[in-house]
Amino acid sequence: MKTNKIYIKLITDWSVHSKEDLFKKMAQHAMENKIINDFDSLNKDLFQRELLGSTLIHEKIALPHIQSKNIMKSAIIYVKLDNPVQNWDSHKTYVYGILFILVKESESSDVLKKIKTVISSLSNSDVINLLLNNEDEAIYQFIKETKNETS
Repeated sequence: MKTNKIYIKLITDWSVHSKEDLFKKMAQHAMENKIINDFDSLNKDLFQRELLGSTLIHEKIALPHIQSKNIMKSAIIYVKLDNPVQNWDSHKTYVYGILFILVKESESSDVLKKIKTVISSLSNSDVINLLLNNEDEAIYQFIKETKNETS
């Protein structure tokens, strides 16, 4: 089994009405894909991360990210919504794109570098526009290629 593999997924078919619904769906997806070993722990970890400070990186995009012993396989999962999650934060922000970064606790430095490259790219306004406005395949290819830049 390769230890430097990152699970990458673009999800465009979810309909959620709240951050709670979204986090539950993510935990279910992560369980089904053997990314985590405990549904409740991921759900709780995501909410605890939100309490530390807003995960908004743009007025319409959030970056929930955690590192946990309950994560078995690191993952980058982008959820693109047609209808936004309303009231993401105290400013009642509407979020259309959510980039989940799930990192296993004892991840290799190689994988951590790849994940940092993806996160760093988010400071580029062209990348934000791509995430909000482009076709699904373009988004998936961007994440895959950015992750591979450090390979």
